[in-house]
Amino acid sequence: MQINETADKIQDKFENFLNKYSEILSKPYFKCFKETLIGLLSASNPIVRQIVQYIPGTACLKKKQERIGYHLDNAKLFEELNQAHFISEAKKITEESLIIIDESDIVKPCAKKMEHLKKVRDGSTGEYQNGYYSFNATVVNTANAGSVSISPLYSYVYSNSIENETKNERLSIFLVESTIFSCNKGIYVFDRGYDDKKLMSQLVEQENGFVIRAVGNRDLIVDDEKRKFKDVVNEMELKHQYQCPYKKKTFNYGAKKVRINTDPHPTKNPNTIEVWLIKVRYDKKGGFFYFFASFKNNLFSEKQIGQKVLEIYSKRWKIEEQFRQIKQQLNLEKIQLLKYQQIQTLNLWMNILVNFIYSCKKFFIKADMLYLYYLMDHNKDYTMINCFAYYRITSLIQRIFLSIQRRKTKQYNEENVKIIGKLRWSHTVLNFSGYPNKTKKIILTINK
Repeated sequence: MQINETADKIQDKFENFLNKYSEILSKPYFKCFKETLIGLLSASNPIVRQIVQYIPGTACLKKKQERIGYHLDNAKLFEELNQAHFISEAKKITEESLIIIDESDIVKPCAKKMEHLKKVRDGSTGEYQNGYYSFNATVVNTANAGSVSISPLYSYVYSNSIENETKNERLSIFLVESTIFSCNKGIYVFDRGYDDKKLMSQLVEQENGFVIRAVGNRDLIVDDEKRKFKDVVNEMELKHQYQCPYKKKTFNYGAKKVRINTDPHPTKNPNTIEVWLIKVRYDKKGGFFYFFASFKNNLFSEKQIGQKVLEIYSKRWKIEEQFRQIKQQLNLEKIQLLKYQQIQTLNLWMNILVNFIYSCKKFFIKADMLYLYYLMDHNKDYTMINCFAYYRITSLIQRIFLSIQRRKTKQYNEENVKIIGKLRWSHTVLNFSGYPNKTKKIILTINK
């Protein structure tokens, strides 16, 4: 396969990926949406005045910025596109897919004029700064060969000062919709911040499989007796071992079925749910940590349930890698839009772009060896392909789109060279933003 052929195939894949949204969007909105995604990738940041440098057309930069801002501010089409993307990706979820849910942040410490700024906790430093939270869900699938594929499912930027729903209400609505759209497939994975009895009650009622990292501050019911969490786990023995293939560490674990009271207030005959409690320790001298888990098929032995939970939770870090890439490589926190709706829409557009990039992993593995070698650390070293290779895939797709633009620029210049001797040109020079090197377009006038 030639390089140009591969670039053309990536273009076709990009067009086909976006065409599924063309029926629900107006033509002007869809065209701006598609061109902005290419600009986002080429500029590697969400600053609109830099994105427009890569958008073709003879309009001035100011007009292009106004055009993008106008469509970003369309709340109705934002909701329709957000729902369409959610439904489209949820249909791809299988029974063994992991739906990893976590919260991230967009920190803007120096911003003052951005709408509805609120104090958020910076996950990197632990300090509270001005910014926004984002609620995110990512689908992780494991192939037979052991390679892991990631697919961004949902992302929503919000400010607590303006949104009607609380964090828990937003999560509850998401769980209902994802259960419907995926036909109740997949296993939900949560970190410690989601150890909540209302959440677990909803998951059990909807018959969702889940794994939640336990905080360890609640009472449990064992053999119809209410007991402290610490007392229960202190009696559990670590009978089994699990060798993590990713961190190359050994975990000792034990498992036990317990019940959790889901009533908001103490009652004589409380409503309870049954879940697995898994106690885990690093090696023999490491720290302890705990999980609550439940699956559609709960007929597991203690050894099987512990191994399954640890295998699942070891992949939770994938959503953190996705956050890190979006912030470092696509520079999400450099966003400079002032309107709240525009920030939400651009975050959605970037999420769709990342979804396309991640979908290209299988394509490059099957493509020309020139691209396959680009993903490797060393010659014939395929380990990188099974790891988080999306940094390199993003750079590779960016190079492909930029090379397509350079080819167009070269063809344009060659045509001008052929006819320049026959033409008289005016001295009016305008800024031409159709090419990444910000070249000047000379306005040629033909005297017939």
